[in-house]
Amino acid sequence: MGKQTLYDENEARVLVNLAAAAYGDQHQACLNKSFPAHENRAILDTQKEDCDSLGNTCEGYVVLSPIAKELIIVFRGTKTKAQLLLEGWDSLQPGADFFGMGNVNRYFLNAHLVLWPEIEQILTDTKYKDHRVTFTGHSLGGALASLAAARTAKQGYRPGNMIKIVTFGQPRVGSLEYARNFDNMIYYSFRVVFRRDIVPHLPACLKNNTNGLDDGTAKPCDTADLNHAYHHGTEIWYPDDMSHGANYIECTGLPKNEDMKCSDRIKFFPDQSNSYIWDHRHYFQVRVPEYGKAGCDEKLPEGKPGFFEKALCFISKSPDCEEHTLTRSVDIPVFPFKLTINYEYMIISALYDMQTMGRIILKCIPLFLTLNLVYALPKAGQKTLYDEDEAKMLLNMAAASYGKQHIACVQRTYPRDQKRVILGVHREDCDWLSNTCVAFVVHSPVLKELIVVFRGTKTPKQLLIEGWKSLEPGIDFFDMGNVNQYFLNAHLKLWPGIEKMVSNEKRGASSISGSEDCSARKSDQVKVVTFGQPRVGSLQFSRKFDEIVPNCFRIVFRRDLVPHLPTCKMIEPERPGEGTSKPCDADDIHAFYHHGVEIWYPDSMDNGSKFVECTGLPHHEDFNCSDQIKFFIDQSDSYLWDHRHYFGKMISGFGKTGCNEAMPEGEDGFFQKALNIDSRCECLNRIILLHDENDYRLLSSPDYPRFYCANLDCVWRIVAPTSKDRVYFFTDNLDLREDKDFLIFYDHELLVDTTDDNVTEAYRCTGDDACEFGSSSQYLTVRFTTAPGSSEKFGFQGSISSQDRLIGKVKSFAKHNWALLILIGIVLIGVIFSAICCVIQRATRKAEPIETREKLLQ
Repeated sequence: MGKQTLYDENEARVLVNLAAAAYGDQHQACLNKSFPAHENRAILDTQKEDCDSLGNTCEGYVVLSPIAKELIIVFRGTKTKAQLLLEGWDSLQPGADFFGMGNVNRYFLNAHLVLWPEIEQILTDTKYKDHRVTFTGHSLGGALASLAAARTAKQGYRPGNMIKIVTFGQPRVGSLEYARNFDNMIYYSFRVVFRRDIVPHLPACLKNNTNGLDDGTAKPCDTADLNHAYHHGTEIWYPDDMSHGANYIECTGLPKNEDMKCSDRIKFFPDQSNSYIWDHRHYFQVRVPEYGKAGCDEKLPEGKPGFFEKALCFISKSPDCEEHTLTRSVDIPVFPFKLTINYEYMIISALYDMQTMGRIILKCIPLFLTLNLVYALPKAGQKTLYDEDEAKMLLNMAAASYGKQHIACVQRTYPRDQKRVILGVHREDCDWLSNTCVAFVVHSPVLKELIVVFRGTKTPKQLLIEGWKSLEPGIDFFDMGNVNQYFLNAHLKLWPGIEKMVSNEKRGASSISGSEDCSARKSDQVKVVTFGQPRVGSLQFSRKFDEIVPNCFRIVFRRDLVPHLPTCKMIEPERPGEGTSKPCDADDIHAFYHHGVEIWYPDSMDNGSKFVECTGLPHHEDFNCSDQIKFFIDQSDSYLWDHRHYFGKMISGFGKTGCNEAMPEGEDGFFQKALNIDSRCECLNRIILLHDENDYRLLSSPDYPRFYCANLDCVWRIVAPTSKDRVYFFTDNLDLREDKDFLIFYDHELLVDTTDDNVTEAYRCTGDDACEFGSSSQYLTVRFTTAPGSSEKFGFQGSISSQDRLIGKVKSFAKHNWALLILIGIVLIGVIFSAICCVIQRATRKAEPIETREKLLQ
């Protein structure tokens, strides 16, 4: 058919060099090898900024050619696993509006806002007003190039015919609405995709299930839904290789920008992940990040492998070591996913490396199985049979599963006269990456009791796979309803060993079989107690579980995020609370839903702490308990801490010490001791984007409510939803050393330099009084500084929002009491109308005698 587009492969090969250079510090070297010397190309600007709550950076640089009158703006791709996980996290939240063009990924938007000010200065510089602009980047860099190009056109810095964008392995940036607006403004836009690179297919678009090519292909993207992820620009697909002269396809077919004759037709399988990663890292026969770090040396297309990489590749091949070819795969398609449930606040649980896996539902005996459970009544003042003392002992058992000190934990937890012994420890590989799942069984012949314990998630890879599997449709669990595929697979791996250990003990109990119905054991003989458990299966599974295992308690500490994953299907509450989430739908039997009664500790888990028995509605998803919490990406450190700590102990570390009460946080390893890690002394400097007027965030001193450290200098930069909005901070529990430690407010642009003595402070607070401040613009910078010397002060915990407190309270009252306000309005109108009628009537009566006298005189 001949060429159908303006795509220039030679230009793309040059730009991939620049995209590679962004990963290292050899920008000029790559530049010199990519352009003729007479074009006089030079680096005009470089920038590197923190762009998320974990301190991951976003980078870019600008290339100037006064001869060609061109600016090339280059963005770096994803650099760390943590950054990749946060991008995935934000891809599952609702997008944020991008200057009226449609919704875009929140992580990409945040990174754009951080890097944009310097780019804007260059674009508006009169010296370069006649220079055309090209945007490029690999992976995340491609997404940032997309937003920068769109904003350049939208705000009139350049017309569309002076803008080019060429990206490599770019993910979907925004919604279909954003894609259409982008295409209407920028005409020269190409997304280069190599073979089976999986990143361009993330986040998943909404699939049109009524239309597919055949059983061997994926489903096409739906072009009717404006709000789901969708690509802009023309895909250029290299289906085989990217050598000189290799075949490529200009994907101009349907659906527009998601041509089903190109890479969108590919089905992805979990056991082929190495090949997808290899393809994403390699474009035009170079390993993009490492090639750039080597200064674009053509003799080193794979870069310079370090000592550790060489050693690891010798031991075990990975996507970094060699090209991976596809093999026959098991027929379990996984990416891209159709999100059939509401992922409004879904966050891929990639930061939570603890108990997720430990709550596998193993047929009828998830965590605690008794063979002779004595019937008990609720304790005084309680509504359920929850026993906190029992829970604390079981927590020790859960902690023991992370280490090798099982016997020590048993001996330190239970009285000797119970004669508890370990029947066995069972370990199995439970996925294709050889992550393990572990269980052990404790037996008491005196009490005729078995405790079956399962270990939680241990590695980041295992956590990723769990999150991956939670996005797929569940698999039926013995006609009880669908459950998470990863949990089911782990159950099937571990069950034979558990069954053997239990059934071999002839203690007057019938054997337990993975194939028999749960009713084979009486419901009053089975108890379940879990800590930080995720949702395991569907509402149908939950109901069946409750029928056969009514004695089940899920303990949740404060703002532990994992119990809220995978997300349930949410509905609008009858009376929404300010800053709360949405309740789970109790009618959709296929959506994820919890079983058992939640026991929520909203404040602390010290001895005597208050807990809530969550028996309200929705059933098992009580909206008066932890389900009401909204979760935000920039608060991830507090969610992580809560998930790892139950009853004052860091679970995995505590278990590895043999449940030594003198070491509730476990024993520091060599590297931790060397680095002297202390969360109280770590500032997680961040940019916080407020999404709308109802978005209320918590801002607190490090490790609040514990004593803070000396010599802190923490900085938070807050951005209101629009340029018309303002940022308001308030706290009434300030606890600082008078005139030594301060909360300082800067009412300036986003990237104000707080270390510059010439920058004027707007306001500061100290001591133990309340503290309140409102910005005069869209941006507010809050700084927390502490002086040298030990402190026995707690710091602060405050709220930030885009609403003044008084206005917010008025709006909240109106929102939650609208029926009462309407009634009051009707009454007031009636009163006013009655008053007017009375005035008119009195005036009429006064006029009548005068008229009568006049008639008599006549």
